[in-house]
Amino acid sequence: HSQREGVHFLQIWLLPERRGIAPSYEQRHFAAEQKRGRLRLVVSRDGRRDSLTINQDADIYAAMLSAGDAVVHEVAESRHIWIQIARGEATVRTDAGEHALRTGDGVAISAVDRVESRATGNGSAEILLFDLP
Repeated sequence: HSQREGVHFLQIWLLPERRGIAPSYEQRHFAAEQKRGRLRLVVSRDGRRDSLTINQDADIYAAMLSAGDAVVHEVAESRHIWIQIARGEATVRTDAGEHALRTGDGVAISAVDRVESRATGNGSAEILLFDLP
């Protein structure tokens, strides 16, 4: 809470894998160095690599990219990808084509082997990549 500074807030909801699971909440700061120029696992079912946990077969990655920087995510068979641009501009490329996205945009991707996200424009980009069943 601040009387002087604005806030950029992104709230994301994923349904749990089954009904009746007790609600939970976790919060953790991931340093920019952990996300700069790479996909950092921030949420997973099992909390691996010091990620937050979720009651869903989902992996969520965060990346901070400088203009021209790219990250690649290999997509396992029968998995689907959602990419959300939290800030900036990026191009998302797959075997099936390319999408130019900017702050607030998202794209659903299925039936591909890999996804490349590249920051475009003059600034940086922050992206979230959801690897889903």
